[in-house]
Amino acid sequence: MARPQQVALVVLVYANGVLLATWRSAPQATPAGALVGGLALVVLVAVAAHLANEAADHETDRLTRRTPFSGGSGALVASGLGPSVPLAAAGTVAAVVLAGAVAAAAGGWLSTTAALVLLLGLAGSLLYSL
Repeated sequence: MARPQQVALVVLVYANGVLLATWRSAPQATPAGALVGGLALVVLVAVAAHLANEAADHETDRLTRRTPFSGGSGALVASGLGPSVPLAAAGTVAAVVLAGAVAAAAGGWLSTTAALVLLLGLAGSLLYSL
């Protein structure tokens, strides 16, 4: 339900951003822990969005024939689980992202601006998915 292929693409986009930022600010290296923590938070945002999307697309997936461009992954219907399962998981992952972003900003690993952008991305992706 988390759509691992799409999460892998998110990792590639993040890596591209890190490489670009590193190239532009070579004298000021970002600590590896901050990069890994940022990656974890971005991946969790993507996972939360995909899980919310699975819940929202449950009925569509149940009623239609799957195509590469329709509905969710189909995993929810195939498993026989109800939409409350991925919705609860999405809420849990979103809470972890919120706590992680606040902790990272408070600890100086993430700027306040970056934390706000991350949380706006989380909110926007959940709203769009639902």
